[in-house]
Amino acid sequence: MNAKKIKRLTDPFFQSHGFTRKGNLYYKIKDLLVFCIVFEPVNGTLYCNYCMTPLYMPSEDLYLTYGNRVETFTRYRLPPLDMSQSDETCAAWVRSLTDLLDRRILPFFARIDTPEHLTRFLKRGYRWVKRYFFCTKEQYCYLRAYTAFALGDDRRAEASIRASLRELDCTSPYPYTESYKAMRRKEFDSIRDLLGVSPADRNHYLQSIISETRSHLFPDTESIVQ
Repeated sequence: MNAKKIKRLTDPFFQSHGFTRKGNLYYKIKDLLVFCIVFEPVNGTLYCNYCMTPLYMPSEDLYLTYGNRVETFTRYRLPPLDMSQSDETCAAWVRSLTDLLDRRILPFFARIDTPEHLTRFLKRGYRWVKRYFFCTKEQYCYLRAYTAFALGDDRRAEASIRASLRELDCTSPYPYTESYKAMRRKEFDSIRDLLGVSPADRNHYLQSIISETRSHLFPDTESIVQ
């Protein structure tokens, strides 16, 4: 069985949960957060990944930073699929996958389905968050900073910016290049300039980020609001 046939088996499940498919990606937009399930075929083996990405954070490519492979999510381990197996074995793997998604991954998505809910999750600390997201501490602080900024929580945004910059300063150069550090500092300078300004000015800046991120990642979704 090939990946195309497997996606035919999974399409009804994802459609019933409000996801849209684009190539190997299933995605659902909820309150400026995008929840994704990504199939990754590698040399005859099919991996399945999940991730979340906010539209209010700048991004030109979809990364799995705030997610992981599904087999790492839970003790109910589901290994990647060897697509050279029989059609019956592949179909059984799809049934196990959709059961895992239904029982574990989608309920997790539901717990962080708004910026407010995401904030509560992030407040549990990096060690907790790392159980779900394959991200560095700097990337965790970065997500906290943008989410706080989007919610108008200037105090938490400033604290998270400082924490992110501390992580950048203490990791020289690996895993961050100097150009990466410069890009982060430039972003944070822009946010800091808007701390304490009128809601209209903040909203204008956020809307420009949301528009650019949508155009890069999901160019056909401008009218989708869930």
